[in-house]
Amino acid sequence: MLISQLRIPREIIDVLIKEGISELYPPQEEAFTKGVAEGGNWLICTPTASGKTLIAEVSIMKSVLERGGVCIYLVPLRALASEKYELLKSRYGRFARVAMSVGDYDSKESRLSESDIVIMTYEKFDSIMRHKPAWLERITDVVLDEVHTVSSRERGPTLELTVAKLMYMKPDVRIIALSATVRNPSEISKWLKAKYISTNWRPVPLREGVYYRGKLYFEDGIVEKIRGNVEDPVLNLIYDELEEGGQILIFYSTRSMAVNAAYRYSEKLLGAIESSDWLWNASERLRSGQPRTEIIEKLASCIPAGVAFHHAGLPYGARKIVEEGFRKGFIKVLCATPTLAAGVNLPARRVVIHSLYRFSALGGGLIPIMEYKQMAGRAGRPQYDEYGEAIIVARSKRDMERFIDYYVKGEPEPIKSNLRNPNVLPAHVLSLICILENTGRQGILKILKNTLLAVQEGLNRVKFDVENIIEYLRNEGFIKGERIFKPTRFGLRTSQLYISPSTAIVLRECLKRTRRVEVNDFSLLHAVCVTPDMDKPFLRSGDDELLESYLEDYSEYLLIDVPDRFDEIEDYEEFMMGVKAAITMNAWIMEASEAWIEAELGLQPGDVYRMVEACQWLLYSMGELARLFRVKDVYEKLRKLRIRVMHGIKEELIPIVAIRGVGRVRARRLFNAGYRSLGSLASASVEELASVEGIGKVLASKIKEEASRLISASHT
Repeated sequence: MLISQLRIPREIIDVLIKEGISELYPPQEEAFTKGVAEGGNWLICTPTASGKTLIAEVSIMKSVLERGGVCIYLVPLRALASEKYELLKSRYGRFARVAMSVGDYDSKESRLSESDIVIMTYEKFDSIMRHKPAWLERITDVVLDEVHTVSSRERGPTLELTVAKLMYMKPDVRIIALSATVRNPSEISKWLKAKYISTNWRPVPLREGVYYRGKLYFEDGIVEKIRGNVEDPVLNLIYDELEEGGQILIFYSTRSMAVNAAYRYSEKLLGAIESSDWLWNASERLRSGQPRTEIIEKLASCIPAGVAFHHAGLPYGARKIVEEGFRKGFIKVLCATPTLAAGVNLPARRVVIHSLYRFSALGGGLIPIMEYKQMAGRAGRPQYDEYGEAIIVARSKRDMERFIDYYVKGEPEPIKSNLRNPNVLPAHVLSLICILENTGRQGILKILKNTLLAVQEGLNRVKFDVENIIEYLRNEGFIKGERIFKPTRFGLRTSQLYISPSTAIVLRECLKRTRRVEVNDFSLLHAVCVTPDMDKPFLRSGDDELLESYLEDYSEYLLIDVPDRFDEIEDYEEFMMGVKAAITMNAWIMEASEAWIEAELGLQPGDVYRMVEACQWLLYSMGELARLFRVKDVYEKLRKLRIRVMHGIKEELIPIVAIRGVGRVRARRLFNAGYRSLGSLASASVEELASVEGIGKVLASKIKEEASRLISASHT
């Protein structure tokens, strides 16, 4: 079926044809023939690269052009939000207002009311719903991308309750859910009150198999021999793929394995992959534009050989360079962690899974089939490959046979609700009480009837959970009432700040203790870093001495008692992880470099930036609770500390980083050059500012102009 035959506005047809999309894939044809663009709720279950996104984007664009209103596109990860935003903006930005919102959980985001399409994470949309802005009434369509995420223990409940609240608040909203791996589509479609389309069709056929001792064993019984050294099976598969002119994506279970493999293969493959100006320029861009850390130096040294690695420890800019190089075909070998399979779309002709085992502090074992299928689904590039290959590496004949039977021939696990997770359900019950304002148990259960849990298990078991949570929320002062519940000011603010009740309790108790303890920066950093909502670092075997020395030096300033390391083992370990996070953030605001933090604390830039984001939000939340409880002296300390954490600066640089385009490095250079206030920057000449290292005339002019604007604004 041709795109031009669709009953959709001509503007959409012209955009797609201009991008070279003139004919529909079979799943797309089926979806449009059955009326997905005309209305109703739909669940689209088709493999990676089979055109699910186009089905959704055409449907919501038709709605925008014909009905008006606001269409929401929800994704589980920020990286996916950026990818979808860039795609929709480039295609439809000429005649539709496309926006993205992923940060600031304490906002009604009124600006979004003027948008046609808004891309958000599930958490961001949930936070907006808690503020009940009037513009939510204008929502006509919602896309649930990667809807199988509902089975995730940590993030799934947010997706599930967001959908349930949406169905309750806006029952006329049209829902389009997308997934590549749904074994039980009838159950999911029943939850969403949707029709569903499920197919295994792929634009590039997928061959799945297992590599063992120089041979590939495929699911159809075909066995192929791979030449090479049996001692390094992955290298054999790399050489074999390069001879075919393809690209290879290799998944490793840990960051260090991915990094070490890429570093090792870059040395072995130097000269085997055609060099290019792009590769050398990318290496230079990494060294000049990213933090000069050991991990960045390793990546920069790998890339000229056409080899790279990708994991969450890399800063965003470095990951984007790697993704660009792989998409353009300059990087031929990419070693990654499984997080890539759940994030951005980077297909390769051959995907290799180095190991199906995962190990953690709780033990080890084989990964779920769904995780394997997510990785395998990256094999095969439309328009480039006749077929894709997903290869598992086996170390024994027994494993080879087991992997073929269980993974290659197996079906992914059914998607199950995780709504009863006790770590996250209290926050969602509180949010329901805040949204409904005056409600009883039946009001809460009325929304819970719209959950996947209700479809799969009924509500009998969760009724008991809700009863216990209500008692907990009432005892801790979040809600009041016996039969009809109403949030207290503390409960409402906790829900709006998008922090968990357990975190709010920690912050409240710390604020009480500030009246008895001498408070410094480390006191407040430690208070937020030990909360359950903080992104905490893992402890290394050599961290004990550093952590204990900090505890000894700062014990009198801590707002939380140290748990007994023998009687409260789990609490003590969690506490010490919070101490390490506080040490990291303290080093950050004292302007320690990313390289120092990596060398001394073992934390890579991507880890530090995620901690910064979590820490600054928790400092903001603690500040808002300080205002609520009228702890005014601490509020001002928290306000300044948050700015310092956001920028990684000492207090003396706060006025300078208020200028757009001036970060921690430039602010320090300007300060050291004698420009220590907005006034001194505004009165300096462009030539004087441009003489400071890293400034230049263009930026100097902007700095001078912005400093003057900020001074004027402060006087009005």
